[in-house]
Amino acid sequence: MKKLRKTKRRVSGAWTRGGLEKRTKEMWHMPKRTNLEQMVGAMKILLDKKLDLNNKTWTSGRKETFNTEMGKRNLTQSGGPLSQQSRRTFEALLKYLGLIYLDNISDPPMLRVTKGGGFLATNPTEALKLQMLKLQITNPVIGEDCQNILVFPFRVTLRLLIDLGYLTYDEIGYILFMKMKKQSDYEDIKNLILQFRNKSSGEKKKIIDDFKKTPEGKVTLAKAPSVGYFISLCEDTGLCERDSKKHIIQLVQGKEEEIRKLLKEFENYEAFDFGDNLDLWINYYGDVERKCPPKLFTIKFRCE
Repeated sequence: MKKLRKTKRRVSGAWTRGGLEKRTKEMWHMPKRTNLEQMVGAMKILLDKKLDLNNKTWTSGRKETFNTEMGKRNLTQSGGPLSQQSRRTFEALLKYLGLIYLDNISDPPMLRVTKGGGFLATNPTEALKLQMLKLQITNPVIGEDCQNILVFPFRVTLRLLIDLGYLTYDEIGYILFMKMKKQSDYEDIKNLILQFRNKSSGEKKKIIDDFKKTPEGKVTLAKAPSVGYFISLCEDTGLCERDSKKHIIQLVQGKEEEIRKLLKEFENYEAFDFGDNLDLWINYYGDVERKCPPKLFTIKFRCE
């Protein structure tokens, strides 16, 4: 029998790290880094046979090679090697998007580039578009930080942009990230956004200012807001754009027909509870040819 990869799952509904305030895990989780050019460069580095990094144990030496190569290829702000802290954050982003994974079945564990990662190296925008459309929250990669949510965040965002025309950063962080727990919540979420828009400017400011003081608000809308990173990922698909002056995200002009076709293509695919089964998640999310999550079937046997 094939051994299944599993990730450690915490049972607590709250999250804390490094002495920070506890926050709920029942909210959308986004990586605190995004840069499409760096992602493409990273995939090319990992797939460079001369460097011997793919399908190999992820040792400190290979990590150092990766860090150095990022600098050599002008993929860091400083022009020097990627720092260890930056690499860890960047590695989390690549895992989040299903481009790489650590194969724990191997002994010792090996770093592997998925088919999605290979696709990104050759066709970045189309690859990221596909990965964002397939992305499901929660999943085994982020199970320690995000629980009891089963949504396709990018698809939900695209639907709302079609129906509402735009979304403000505050609406995404305060309503979408915090209150959208399952796909069937869509109409309720849309109504909550419309109700929020009908409030006076003073009321909205008070609500958001108070929210930013909470552990959840500090993550989503305050310092280095996760909403900003999510919007950047949406932009990099070529389907969305932000207006920094108005603090909104909207569809790129002329893309609505394409988006409607994409949403139609994916509309019958239901979110699946992967639990801590990393193997099953990678088989779905890391494979560009699989657009539909798994389904559970019950088979009944009748003895005569």
